[in-house]
Amino acid sequence: MGKGIASLGPTELAQLLLIAAVVVTLVFSSPLVGLSLTQAESTTLGDGNATVAAVSVDVTAVQITPGRFGTDVPYLRLPDAEIDVDDLEGYPRLVYRVEVPALDLDLAATKRIQETGPTTVRLSDAALAAEQLADSYGGRVTIRVQSLSSDYTVFNESTTIEVTS
Repeated sequence: MGKGIASLGPTELAQLLLIAAVVVTLVFSSPLVGLSLTQAESTTLGDGNATVAAVSVDVTAVQITPGRFGTDVPYLRLPDAEIDVDDLEGYPRLVYRVEVPALDLDLAATKRIQETGPTTVRLSDAALAAEQLADSYGGRVTIRVQSLSSDYTVFNESTTIEVTS
């Protein structure tokens, strides 16, 4: 009628043990038991603080240039921001922002700080309306460290944005 465990062959026994291990793992990691099999890590942006040692942004590289490949669309070209983080607690983020009020532009990129050392925050170039542009515009470049407990500026510089042809 039924076979006992002792009468199972090596392959059948291995399959039975594998199934038992999977069932036990699923039961213990289920919400009913609540045992976590992974390290709990906060992924919430904004928790924590960071000390920034240096910030490098070439604000003279913020400029408006013609579109590539013969397009008639001007682009606001934006350099990368290089930030060197000395100390880190939790998971704050960096906010890299470029504002050009006369063009009604306010562009921002955020990046969660995951470790100390150098990190790069990138803003994508922005296409502008193909209209008559002035020779230059005033702009502001800022970089902030932001968390739920603090929000402070580590770089804040005005710049003249040249329009090239």
